[in-house]
Amino acid sequence: MKNKFSIRLIAASTSTLLHTTAFAEVDLSNGSFIYSDKSNSLAMIYNSRSLHQGLLGLGWCTPLEDSLDILNSTTLRLRKCRVGKIVTYKLKPETLRAPSSTANTYISGDEKIVSSESTFQLIKDGQKLQTFDQHGKLIEVKDERGKVAKLIYDKNGFLKDVISGRKDSLKLKVDPRSGRLVELGDHQGA
Repeated sequence: MKNKFSIRLIAASTSTLLHTTAFAEVDLSNGSFIYSDKSNSLAMIYNSRSLHQGLLGLGWCTPLEDSLDILNSTTLRLRKCRVGKIVTYKLKPETLRAPSSTANTYISGDEKIVSSESTFQLIKDGQKLQTFDQHGKLIEVKDERGKVAKLIYDKNGFLKDVISGRKDSLKLKVDPRSGRLVELGDHQGA
């Protein structure tokens, strides 16, 4: 981790008086402070230099906020919210869509995005990591443990459910005016 300085933060939760460990880094190349907390059901990342206005406010991000921009027929741009990066994928020339073909492959380094009629799938090392719909919304994600979660959006395009099994499902309520998360719970009402 060249040009990064890591510190360990210990915070006490006022409601339960339990200790939570989180990690932060300062990127010495640009001075950004990056804080990551995965102690609750929704992983949160804060980047002091990010202008991302997401579910949790300015600079805050969740892994569920990645999105795909379809720039044209040969270029895709993936916004990786959790790491604050934008990655451009270019159409692999030999996969130009022929009249009988239904898939194109876009490449960036060791990652590829394969398109079908209605989805785009991010693949790395042969593993499908994320699936986006035809509008670039994240609709499925696989975590580091291999568990798959499906993302459901409301009629206004705001994330409302993350379903990854009976016990791990999340229900989100987003303020339609601000686009910010106002309530987070599970499907059992907790």
